[in-house]
Amino acid sequence: MSADPDSGTSFECGLAYALGIPIVAVRTDFRAGGDALPGQRLATINLMLAQARSGKHAEAAAFARELLEKHAGIPRWLVQSACGFGLSAAAAPPDQPALRKEYLEKAFVALRKAVEGGYAHPETLECDPDLDPLRGDPRFPPLLARARVNRGKVP
Repeated sequence: MSADPDSGTSFECGLAYALGIPIVAVRTDFRAGGDALPGQRLATINLMLAQARSGKHAEAAAFARELLEKHAGIPRWLVQSACGFGLSAAAAPPDQPALRKEYLEKAFVALRKAVEGGYAHPETLECDPDLDPLRGDPRFPPLLARARVNRGKVP
């Protein structure tokens, strides 16, 4: 298996470990982490994603909203906001369609701002499981296309 925890493979690694299957890992990402570092929100973003996946959609959406409002000029944080809102929409109770719709609207606002701001990683938009709730929406393909155009502009 070749992947990293941020690619949604933590479950697979945990399952392999539980089944006694050897896991060989190589760390290739040596970025500094933690919210205490200037400009870093990684720990809180991971918490937001975990909250949404565990049904705590209101808590996750609150942080996604903070990312959207306070970090509107940073495309990578806007994509994370879209992830948080999308997962919150998927986690919202089925008997609250208005809330689900609100979360999806905000997810697409964040994603649109990200690509309009130059986000140039279409592979993330195509493959990140945190964006799964958005991919079936007709608003998604044009944003993916714009990210591909942005990729072509990056040297």
